[in-house]
Amino acid sequence: MTSLAALDADRLHDLVTASVAAHVKLGPHEIDPDRPLSRLGLDSLRCIELGLSIERAVGRPVPTDLVTEYATLRSVCARLAAEDATEDGRAPAARARREVAERYSGVPNAAAALGCSCGVGPREHQEKMADAILPPDIRPRRRARAASVRSARCILLTGATGFVGRSILRTLLRRTDAIVICLVRSTTEPAAERVARLLPRSDRAGSRVEAVDGDLCEPSLGLSDADWRGLASRIDAVCHAGAAVNWAAPYAALRTVNTIATRELLRLASTAGALFQFVSSLSVCYSTRGPRRGDERFDPLPYLEGLHFGYAQSKAVAEALVRQARARGLRAEIHRPALVSGDSLTGAFNRDDLLARLIAGCVRMRTAPDLDWRLDCVPVDFLAEALLRLSGRRAFVSHIAHPHPRHWRECVLWMRVYGYPIELAPYAEWSRQLERECAAAPDHPLAPLRGFLLSRHAGGFTLPELHEEARRTQADASVTRAALDRRHCSPPPLDAALLDRYFRAFRAEGLVPAPDLSSASAPPREIRLRGLGSPGALVRRMLPVARVRRVTRLDEGQ
Repeated sequence: MTSLAALDADRLHDLVTASVAAHVKLGPHEIDPDRPLSRLGLDSLRCIELGLSIERAVGRPVPTDLVTEYATLRSVCARLAAEDATEDGRAPAARARREVAERYSGVPNAAAALGCSCGVGPREHQEKMADAILPPDIRPRRRARAASVRSARCILLTGATGFVGRSILRTLLRRTDAIVICLVRSTTEPAAERVARLLPRSDRAGSRVEAVDGDLCEPSLGLSDADWRGLASRIDAVCHAGAAVNWAAPYAALRTVNTIATRELLRLASTAGALFQFVSSLSVCYSTRGPRRGDERFDPLPYLEGLHFGYAQSKAVAEALVRQARARGLRAEIHRPALVSGDSLTGAFNRDDLLARLIAGCVRMRTAPDLDWRLDCVPVDFLAEALLRLSGRRAFVSHIAHPHPRHWRECVLWMRVYGYPIELAPYAEWSRQLERECAAAPDHPLAPLRGFLLSRHAGGFTLPELHEEARRTQADASVTRAALDRRHCSPPPLDAALLDRYFRAFRAEGLVPAPDLSSASAPPREIRLRGLGSPGALVRRMLPVARVRRVTRLDEGQ
């Protein structure tokens, strides 16, 4: 089998470029090496096909998470070249140590993040730490005009065309009097028309929504000089909810959208004297090298090497930039939501998110991985309201989690009761089945998540296994929960009624088929669950419906 090391850089670049060009119907010279593949018209399914094409071109298997919508030609080539790179091809350790020491001198906890004060971590880790340095010229030039998003008169919103951003936009229009300017990338449709489609017809006439043509993937957010100056003179708050949410993509593929764009928005907010609200992710707390529990004071940067997937890494590095901007005087706040589920009233959902794909995949496979996961998710409409209610607090960081999360095994049991004959399977067995099914059907719901679900990391574990309860830091949201309680803001219970609403929406949108109750396997007389603790209220409520006589908890080792 061909070694990538045997291919010189130019030859490797030519082979990968030719594969990309063939898939996007462009000439090799027409492809910008720094343009995300999604901007070339590739969706997640076509990225899988491109990955297989690159495998054939270079003559060896490539990582399952190599080719994603957020990857670029340059990042793909760099990752392939690094696969077989030797230490001789890297910068000498002494020189790297000096560069790291100089660049990280202003970053809190940098020495801890590097592992020790005298050593240097892997090159990829050094690059993340370099991205965590906020340029010295990003400093607020005036006092913030708004104390909170609620009091802002003009808000710049990113991510408005995304699932979370749409809900935030509607909440801002319903609960504030502010003008909302949406940073939106023009496609075949002008930015203003894309934003207009987000709103119900009744909200469009005379609405307070404006659109500005920009792109989180581009330098200076893709804004013209005139648009930059215009925004800086008008906005008094930035709500940064735009992100590339991809659980399989490596940091290099998400860096531009999730980290560098945050840096540029901090620059804009500093110029404008605007409040900066950053929507991060609770996944930044899920380090396998962190403390047992992490509350709102938890800083993920020292434990970056214990975050094993690119999305959490990119958010953790972006948080470091926000922390430094705040230390320089910018009014800023960070909000870390748990997994975001569908709208609690309508059931509307994001069919590409982790939970929706996992449910669709398990229904299709008729098996589910037996994992010790707490299913902590917050409905998107509650998240949008919580962001508004929590803005302006003295506390810098919020953990927006559900006060009563469910267990993954409870969810599987509910699906079984609902009519889907799903069996729990040991993870190794389930992952082998998934690998076979994805190879046979590239359109499998879980095919885009193969890198997240199947790749081995620390200790030989996959990412889902590393995120079992005993292996990672537990996020503590008690301070934020108390703040929300004082503001009379709480999420709906994750009960059978909400799951039923979600599954009706799943069926209506074709995510899952209607359950075939006539062919479903008979419910068991006893369900034996490992690691669940005492059976939850959701399980107890379902027992009569399922005709299950009891749930037995198995202690570890049984």
